[in-house]
Amino acid sequence: MRIFSGKNILKPVVYIAVIIVAVWLLLSGNIFSGFKNLFKRQPVVIENTAAVITQIKDIAELNTIQMYAEVVADSSEINSVGMANTALKTLGFVGLPLRTHRKLVIIAKGTVKAGIDFQKLDSSRIFVQDDSIRVQLPAAKYLDIITNPSDFDIFVETGTWTTNEVNLVKMKAQNLLVHKADEQKIISQANTKAVNLVESFLKNIGYRKVYVFI
Repeated sequence: MRIFSGKNILKPVVYIAVIIVAVWLLLSGNIFSGFKNLFKRQPVVIENTAAVITQIKDIAELNTIQMYAEVVADSSEINSVGMANTALKTLGFVGLPLRTHRKLVIIAKGTVKAGIDFQKLDSSRIFVQDDSIRVQLPAAKYLDIITNPSDFDIFVETGTWTTNEVNLVKMKAQNLLVHKADEQKIISQANTKAVNLVESFLKNIGYRKVYVFI
């Protein structure tokens, strides 16, 4: 028969006591709750509306659409003497010797930039609920028409033109650039790009349901 010493009996008792204490701590919730939280799905942390507005405004410059084009603008004028010459020639007479017909043709190159003015974006245009967000963006508009002095070339110039008259023809050229941008639907492209850009941004910062519109 094997005789157990006091030491041999004590070791199993100590092991059992340690196990009982460990189980009690786990069931009490202190350690167990912390251990359980390691595997618990954490809620999505969403930034507040003010922070979202600030960050959207910071990406405004990325939202532009640019179009480079070349246009031709002109202006001409026939004064009373010129019109009298036309009338005389119609009747078969030789016109007056003085010619007063003027013509100016300018070729202009420039860039039209369109995009969203994010300074108009405020909290009234943003609705947030949990992980869902709804944003109404301001409509795109033309932000800038860039024409440098070197972008204008005088193609035809007859007669005498004042600086103010030349500038009026240059302004006409700028309007033609905008008209060409309209034909290429630059504003529509800027709206589409803005919606896609902001949608992507909001999803990347944690929103799961995103609705962005103009």
